[in-house]
Amino acid sequence: MEGKASRKNEGGKLVRVKVVYDDKIRKVEITGDFFLEPPESLKALEKALEGCSIKENRDEMLKLLEEVDAELIGFSREDIIDCLEEVVR
Repeated sequence: MEGKASRKNEGGKLVRVKVVYDDKIRKVEITGDFFLEPPESLKALEKALEGCSIKENRDEMLKLLEEVDAELIGFSREDIIDCLEEVVR
């Protein structure tokens, strides 16, 4: 299956997450009008979620994202998880 979700956070930045999944997350694409340092860490954030069970709990997925060395500017790791959960519901 495939789905996408988006949200504008309190700072007004848009975060979009597109997910391909079955019982596991197969591919994740994160886009929006946010900033990230270093910019190449975006791919690492996406890869961190690939292979996770769609029934994985929020804290475990958040921990995987926190292991990626990245400064998220205008959005949070929680915004990514919120979108992901919306897609797989």
